Amino acid sequence: MLDTLQIIRNADLSEARLKEMLYLAIYTPPGTSTVSKAVLELPTLKRYYENWGSEPWDRSVAAELDGQAVGLVWGRAHRPPLQGFGFIDTKIPEISIAVMPAYRNQGLGTKLL
Repeated sequence: MLDTLQIIRNADLSEARLKEMLYLAIYTPPGTSTVSKAVLELPTLKRYYENWGSEPWDRSVAAELDGQAVGLVWGRAHRPPLQGFGFIDTKIPEISIAVMPAYRNQGLGTKLL
Protein backbone atom coordinates (compact mmCIF):
# COMPACT_ATOMS: atom_id res chain seq x y z
CA MET A 1 0.00 0.00 0.00
CA LEU A 2 2.86 2.38 0.74
CA ASP A 3 4.62 1.84 -2.60
CA THR A 4 3.23 5.13 -4.00
CA LEU A 5 4.15 7.08 -0.87
CA GLN A 6 5.68 10.51 -1.40
CA ILE A 7 7.86 12.09 1.30
CA ILE A 8 7.80 15.90 1.36
CA ARG A 9 10.40 17.74 3.39
CA ASN A 10 9.46 21.11 4.88
CA ALA A 11 5.85 20.65 3.88
CA ASP A 12 3.67 23.75 3.78
CA LEU A 13 1.59 23.26 6.91
CA SER A 14 -1.31 25.18 8.34
CA GLU A 15 -1.90 25.44 12.06
CA ALA A 16 -5.18 23.56 11.56
CA ARG A 17 -3.35 20.63 9.94
CA LEU A 18 -0.72 20.56 12.67
CA LYS A 19 -3.43 20.67 15.31
CA GLU A 20 -5.18 17.70 13.69
CA MET A 21 -1.95 15.72 13.54
CA LEU A 22 -1.00 16.68 17.11
CA TYR A 23 -4.25 15.14 18.28
CA LEU A 24 -3.26 11.89 16.55
CA ALA A 25 0.17 12.07 18.18
CA ILE A 26 -1.25 12.06 21.72
CA TYR A 27 -0.53 8.70 23.29
CA THR A 28 -3.56 7.06 24.84
CA PRO A 29 -2.77 3.79 26.60
CA PRO A 30 -4.87 0.80 25.52
CA GLY A 31 -8.07 0.52 27.51
CA THR A 32 -8.29 4.22 28.37
CA SER A 33 -10.90 6.63 27.10
CA THR A 34 -10.33 8.98 24.19
CA VAL A 35 -8.84 12.38 25.00
CA SER A 36 -11.05 15.37 24.24
CA LYS A 37 -9.85 17.59 21.40
CA ALA A 38 -10.25 20.52 23.80
CA VAL A 39 -6.88 19.49 25.28
CA LEU A 40 -5.24 20.96 22.16
CA GLU A 41 -6.12 24.45 23.42
CA LEU A 42 -3.94 24.06 26.51
CA PRO A 43 -0.89 26.35 26.35
CA THR A 44 1.37 23.34 26.93
CA LEU A 45 0.16 21.83 23.63
CA LYS A 46 -0.53 24.97 21.60
CA ARG A 47 3.22 25.63 21.48
CA TYR A 48 3.59 22.65 19.14
CA TYR A 49 1.46 24.22 16.37
CA GLU A 50 0.76 27.88 17.11
CA ASN A 51 2.40 30.36 14.69
CA TRP A 52 3.97 27.48 12.76
CA GLY A 53 6.70 28.61 10.41
CA SER A 54 7.55 31.72 12.40
CA GLU A 55 10.55 30.14 14.12
CA PRO A 56 13.81 29.46 12.26
CA TRP A 57 13.94 25.86 13.52
CA ASP A 58 10.38 24.93 12.44
CA ARG A 59 10.80 21.85 10.23
CA SER A 60 8.51 19.13 8.98
CA VAL A 61 8.41 16.00 6.86
CA ALA A 62 5.05 14.84 5.52
CA ALA A 63 4.05 11.53 3.99
CA GLU A 64 1.44 11.72 1.25
CA LEU A 65 -0.35 8.87 -0.40
CA ASP A 66 -2.38 9.71 -3.51
CA GLY A 67 -2.21 13.40 -2.57
CA GLN A 68 -3.52 12.87 0.96
CA ALA A 69 -1.36 13.46 4.04
CA VAL A 70 -1.16 10.22 6.01
CA GLY A 71 1.75 10.98 8.33
CA LEU A 72 3.79 13.85 9.64
CA VAL A 73 6.85 14.47 11.74
CA TRP A 74 7.60 18.03 12.81
CA GLY A 75 10.07 19.74 15.06
CA ARG A 76 10.44 23.05 16.78
CA ALA A 77 13.21 24.38 19.01
CA HIS A 78 11.39 26.02 21.89
CA ARG A 79 12.70 28.89 23.94
CA PRO A 80 11.98 29.46 27.62
CA PRO A 81 9.44 30.07 28.96
CA LEU A 82 7.70 28.16 26.14
CA GLN A 83 9.74 24.99 26.27
CA GLY A 84 7.82 21.77 25.81
CA PHE A 85 7.75 18.37 27.47
CA GLY A 86 11.03 17.15 25.99
CA PHE A 87 13.02 20.38 26.21
CA ILE A 88 16.80 19.95 26.33
CA ASP A 89 18.26 23.09 24.78
CA THR A 90 17.12 26.00 22.60
CA LYS A 91 19.11 24.57 19.66
CA ILE A 92 17.69 21.07 19.90
CA PRO A 93 14.21 20.77 18.40
CA GLU A 94 11.52 18.67 20.01
CA ILE A 95 9.81 16.43 17.51
CA SER A 96 6.26 15.18 17.24
CA ILE A 97 5.12 12.39 14.98
CA ALA A 98 1.67 11.29 13.88
CA VAL A 99 0.40 8.64 11.49
CA MET A 100 -3.24 8.30 10.46
CA PRO A 101 -4.72 5.21 12.15
CA ALA A 102 -5.33 3.32 8.88
CA TYR A 103 -1.61 3.55 8.04
CA ARG A 104 -0.08 2.57 11.38
CA ASN A 105 2.05 -0.54 11.92
CA GLN A 106 3.29 -0.51 8.31
CA GLY A 107 6.66 1.19 8.84
CA LEU A 108 5.50 4.69 7.91
CA GLY A 109 6.65 6.26 11.18
CA THR A 110 10.10 4.78 10.62
CA LYS A 111 10.22 6.18 7.09
CA LEU A 112 9.24 9.62 8.37
CA LEU A 113 11.95 9.65 10.99
